[in-house]
Amino acid sequence: MIVLHDFSAFWGRTAAGSDVFYSWKIETRRDRFGLPMVYIGYYLYGFGKDGITPLLYESGETISAESVGVNRLNTLNDVVAGKTGNFERRVRVAASDMGHTAVPGRLHTEEEIVRSMLADLLGSRLAEFERRLAAMEGSMAACHGSKEEESDGSQYIEA
Repeated sequence: MIVLHDFSAFWGRTAAGSDVFYSWKIETRRDRFGLPMVYIGYYLYGFGKDGITPLLYESGETISAESVGVNRLNTLNDVVAGKTGNFERRVRVAASDMGHTAVPGRLHTEEEIVRSMLADLLGSRLAEFERRLAAMEGSMAACHGSKEEESDGSQYIEA
């Protein structure tokens, strides 16, 4: 897995036209004065241009009640909603510009992200294998069908 902290570097290394999953995690903390602080972690994941290498973008920011003004609780909630909304818009625009599909998720830990990515990869590989197997079975059936048509029971005798 490659972990990136640069938003544009993530898009530059992602397989063209693939799904890109995004999420954020919000943690509430207290500052040294006991005032609320909120940490927002932003996450994107997808696969590299080889279609196999998992890519993870992560970044985050802390917003303190001290920095948002008078009505701290409402303003802090508004700021968090605005920040996560901006991240979502930014992801959707970048995905659209790069020919990707942005898929929202609720992924909270790197372990969950890796597990989900591997499940996606295995699912797509299994679907590809099943498609190839069906095509091969179809061509084998067609091949056996044409041999049966040629073998009509008559025998050729060389003179």
